[in-house]
Amino acid sequence: MAFNPPAGVHTFTYSFTNGAGCTSTDDVVVTVNTLPVVDAGADQTICEGEAVTLTGSPVAGTWSGPVAVTDGVAFNPPAGVHTFTYSFTNGAGCTSTDDVVVTVNTLPTVTATDNGDGTITASTGTTYQWIDCATNLPIAGATAQTYTVTANGSYAVIVNNGTCEDTSDCVVIDYIGIKEVSQDMISVFPNPTRDFVTVNMTAVRATIEVIDAQGKILQTSIVENGETVSLASYETGMYIFRITTENGTSIHRISKN
Repeated sequence: MAFNPPAGVHTFTYSFTNGAGCTSTDDVVVTVNTLPVVDAGADQTICEGEAVTLTGSPVAGTWSGPVAVTDGVAFNPPAGVHTFTYSFTNGAGCTSTDDVVVTVNTLPTVTATDNGDGTITASTGTTYQWIDCATNLPIAGATAQTYTVTANGSYAVIVNNGTCEDTSDCVVIDYIGIKEVSQDMISVFPNPTRDFVTVNMTAVRATIEVIDAQGKILQTSIVENGETVSLASYETGMYIFRITTENGTSIHRISKN
C-alpha cells in the first residue's frame, strides 16, 4: 500500500518467519528529498495596455501560461483573467510549482461629442474629468458628463468605468463668442474633398484659417470670391475653415479623403 514518508533518510526492515519458525530480515533505505519552496509572487490587477512583470523565486525556474513570459521582463497580457505557473527543480530533481493570477480589466471606449451649442458630451462612464488639450491639465470643476465650454480651445475627457480609464480625442471648439456669418453668404465645396476647396461668398474677400483636429492653425490666407484653398499637402482627416469677412466669421468643417 502506498504511503508518504516525510523528508529525510529512512530505513525500513522486512521480516519473514517460515513454517519451521526460522526468521530472516532485509532492510530498504528510502531517501525523501525536500521539495523546493517556490513563490510566483502576489496576484496582480491591471488595466488593458499596462505592462506587468512576473518574477519567480528561486531564480532560474520556468514560466508557463496563456502567453509567453520571461522572468523579470515586463509584458502586456490581453484583457481577461490569466493564470501563470512558475516551476522550479532543485539539485535533487524535485519540482515545485506556484501560480499567480493576473487580471487585466478592459478600457472604456471614450468619445467626446461637440453638440454645436458650446457643450461637449462624453460617452457613458462612472466618473469624468475634462482636460485642456493645450496644456494637458485638468479643468477645475469639470467633472460632469457634459462640459460647457467658456472659451475657444481644444478639449478632451478622461472617462473611468469603475476599474480603468482612458482619454478621448481632442475636440476643437472655435465658435464661442463669434459673430457668425449667415451660411448662405459663404459656401465651400466640394466637401468631402481630395485636394482643393473652392470658396464662394458675397463678400469681396475673406481671411481663411485652416485648422487641424488638434486646434493648430496650419495656414492663413486672404482669398477672393471663387478662389481655391489647397489641402493637398495635408493628411486625410477633418479640418476646420474659419472664414472671416467684414460681416463676421463663418465656421466650416471640411473632410479630406
